[in-house]
Amino acid sequence: MTPKRIRIWAKAYQFLGSIHLAITLIGATALFVIAGTLLESHTESHRYAAHFTYGNPLFLALLWGFFVNILCSALRRYPFKLKHVPFLITHLGLLMILGGTLCKSYLGTQGVMGISEGSGSQQIFLADTYAIEVEKKNSPSVGYFALQRDLLGNLLAAVKPLAAGTKNQDLLSIALAEYVPHSNEHLAKWIKGNQAFVTGLAPMPVHTWEGGHSTHLPVSAKARLEKEPAEPWNFYAFRSEHVEQLARTLYLEGMQLHIVDSSTQLSLLNMPLRIALDAPFSIEGKEAQAYLNLAYTPLSGFQDPFLIIQIRSPWPNALQIPYAGGAESSTLFLEHAANLIQRTKAAQYVDTLKWSVQLKRTPAIAIIQDQHADDYLFAFDAHGRVHTEAFRADNLNSLIVYDKGFGGYAVQAHIPLAAGPLDAAASRETKEKAAANHFALECPITCQRSEEIPLKKLEDNLPKITLKLTEQREGRTYTEFVALTYDRFGKGLQWPALQGQYLLRFQPRFQTIPYRIRLRDARQINYPNSNQAYSYEADLGIKDTRDAANHTTEKTISMNNVHETWDGYRVYLANIMPAQETAVQSVQLVINHDPAKYFLTYPGGCLVALGIVLLFWLRPYSRKKEAKSK
Repeated sequence: MTPKRIRIWAKAYQFLGSIHLAITLIGATALFVIAGTLLESHTESHRYAAHFTYGNPLFLALLWGFFVNILCSALRRYPFKLKHVPFLITHLGLLMILGGTLCKSYLGTQGVMGISEGSGSQQIFLADTYAIEVEKKNSPSVGYFALQRDLLGNLLAAVKPLAAGTKNQDLLSIALAEYVPHSNEHLAKWIKGNQAFVTGLAPMPVHTWEGGHSTHLPVSAKARLEKEPAEPWNFYAFRSEHVEQLARTLYLEGMQLHIVDSSTQLSLLNMPLRIALDAPFSIEGKEAQAYLNLAYTPLSGFQDPFLIIQIRSPWPNALQIPYAGGAESSTLFLEHAANLIQRTKAAQYVDTLKWSVQLKRTPAIAIIQDQHADDYLFAFDAHGRVHTEAFRADNLNSLIVYDKGFGGYAVQAHIPLAAGPLDAAASRETKEKAAANHFALECPITCQRSEEIPLKKLEDNLPKITLKLTEQREGRTYTEFVALTYDRFGKGLQWPALQGQYLLRFQPRFQTIPYRIRLRDARQINYPNSNQAYSYEADLGIKDTRDAANHTTEKTISMNNVHETWDGYRVYLANIMPAQETAVQSVQLVINHDPAKYFLTYPGGCLVALGIVLLFWLRPYSRKKEAKSK
């Protein structure tokens, strides 16, 4: 090496251990911290600030700069003397602390574990990570493909298989075709876009209903759902914000009020129920008025109708005759009149009142979607009975999984409506047989995704990716494009691909820890005589799977009381759902692992403290020796 190069290396070595580099690194670190504070304050997103500052590779380079600067500063004292011992001890402690920090950055883990009472797990998911879970049909293993990101957090086109569990996926290649930072996803059920779907029927057009008084509603389809000679059912499909009003309108659509003389079976009245509700009408010279109660609640839906016919004359007191469109579709007025009149002057007319009421219409199925993408299914049978089911956008009350998901998913509605009317005198066996005569409607589930404007708070964004799947099978090449939305917890549905040969899910990376944690009990502690929460507690059973003795540690943790293992795993209680003791509770545990905490970080801190003490303690002696030498 030439003398010139030696001088260059010597100057570089002196600079690496100089105070000038230390001040530069301190200033750059201060700027990063200031920028991180401002970013988090402006965006209200810790993940955003961490990604661009504390989690940025440049910040990690600063830590390496501190490590090199401290190391070179200590080596510059060579050959070491006794007076250098405090200095060397202090710098060795600083190097150990920085080494522990760097070790945690590369080898440490911080993930989340969700468990319910009575269950246990060893799996944690790593937040702010992206992976694709791939399960092959008739294969016992699950493959994982990692998605790489650039410095700005955007996904790159490269999709690399992780080491574990990918040996059975050799014939499958995955490429990233499109990346969207934020999207909206919802499960499409009965109504998808401008069409309604029922398995076994052709797609039906969906109409928009804005409310108001409609004299005629368009029928989307007709189909025979029951055995012969039952008449075909009308199918209606609507998108409307006025679900309750539209359901009432659909109930009255084509409904006829039919009153007959029970003794002679002669028809006394046959008119549309809509007209009978709007104005009084006459039955054999007696003025009557009809009232319909179609009760609705968001939780239970529409109940069976309750029709009341009020007879105004010739009796001085109004007589109310109720009609229940439920188990009994034909009710004798005489029975209700005898109970309601009791001791009034109208009792003399009881024997002459032998009427019965019937409601008749073409049976119909109505599917309505509201502004929240919730679907409501109504079944109106030919005799006035109503059945309703709600299919919320975020909660499926019935889910059918075909072939473990490889065959797709569906929802099903059971229509427990009898084929014909039931009289009050019908036998119990007849009623049970009629009640069992129901049919089921089914609809396949699909997922609809739309691109949205990214949110400032990165934690609330749901990225969407489009993957190009290519597989070599039986000498042929199969290609398919699949869109997936990020599943934050990795607990949602897996979506079939390549003719049902694979199941895919876009989720965080999962990692297995050497401890199996079981939740015994979770509870909320309230202030005395109050419902306000004071603390949350969870009783855990923690077993080290590496322990041959199979010993389990029982530990109660709370919001301010964590459990720490000998090898650097810390278990925090993050959340309890639900907080009240009303159902099986679930908890979220944050698992933090610092592998070098007990070997580098903590001993390094002790050495720094010792070195500082020795520096102050030995300094007077060094001054005396310097004075004597002079």
